[in-house]
Parts: sequence; C-alpha cells; structure tokens
Amino acid sequence: SKAGKYKVTIELSGCTASDSTQVRVISPAAINLGRDTSICDRQSLLLDASKAGGRTYLWSNGSTAATLQVATAGLVWVEVNDGQCTARDSINISVLPALGLNLGRDTSFCEGGSFTLRSNLGNVTYRWQDGSSNASFQASTAGVYWLEASGNGCTERDSVNLSAQPLPRFELGPDTSLCDG
Repeated sequence: SKAGKYKVTIELSGCTASDSTQVRVISPAAINLGRDTSICDRQSLLLDASKAGGRTYLWSNGSTAATLQVATAGLVWVEVNDGQCTARDSINISVLPALGLNLGRDTSFCEGGSFTLRSNLGNVTYRWQDGSSNASFQASTAGVYWLEASGNGCTERDSVNLSAQPLPRFELGPDTSLCDG
C-alpha cells in the first residue's frame, strides 16, 4: 500500500455516499536471525531477536523471550511484534557429529616414572595444555592434563588428572652372615 488520503464514493439508486481515510504505512520491525548454520554436538547457539526492537516475541518452541538458546537441529522461527506490525524470520540449524575425544579415566603412575596420554581420534588438529600438537603426550609429573581436538568444524576438550604414587620404601636391615646349616 501507498501512504496518502483515500476517498471512496458509492452511488446506489440515485443516492451518493462518500468517505475518506488517511493511510499511513508503517514498516515492521526488521528481524534477521542470520544465515542457516551448523552447531557442534553438545554445543548451542544463542539466537537474539532483541535488536529488532520488538515489544513481544514468539519463537517456534513457544518461548516469548527476546533470545533463544538452540542445541538441536531443525527450523527455528521467531515472530517479532512492535505493537503495530509483526515481522518473522527463520533459520535452519544442523548439528555436526561429536568428535568423541576421550583421554580415559583419572589414573596414577609410579613416582619417578611417566605416563603416556594418547588421543583416541584420527585426522584432527591437537593442542595440549603446554601448546604441543602431537597425538600423544608424555606426562612425568602429577597434575591435570588436557587436550583440545579440532576437526570437521568442531572443537572438543577432555582432561585427565594424573597422580604420582610413591615407590614402596622398606629396609632389609644391616648385611649379615649366616652359618651353613
């Protein structure tokens, strides 16, 4: 529609009636959730419709908040009403599979020794807590060790707590001699 004054005249059986109205065009709230996107498994995406300047919001899951945390695949839409007009936008979310990084359970090794931590993944990029990038790490002191793996557009982190067990201490006593028989 175009803004302006509109007048209508009707003639019926020799009688004429007319009325006019002023039309004002109001632009609806501009909402843009962004391009379709992917998130990593066990991660989420915050969608924010508040920049549209709406007074009320309605999301595809029934939420009426200005933001929505999304962690599942599918089409998500929002309707934003500014008190006069309603605008709608949607975004398609896909979920990338998890890498499945697992360093194993917390464990211990003998004092003075070492323990080799290994990744269970194949073709990914690694970063250990010390910045090294090998698929394995030789730990020689107790502590928390972590590995961050990146691949297929996702990044995962796992950690393990290693403790050093003291070596057994014992004394056999002084050297001694025994008589045969």
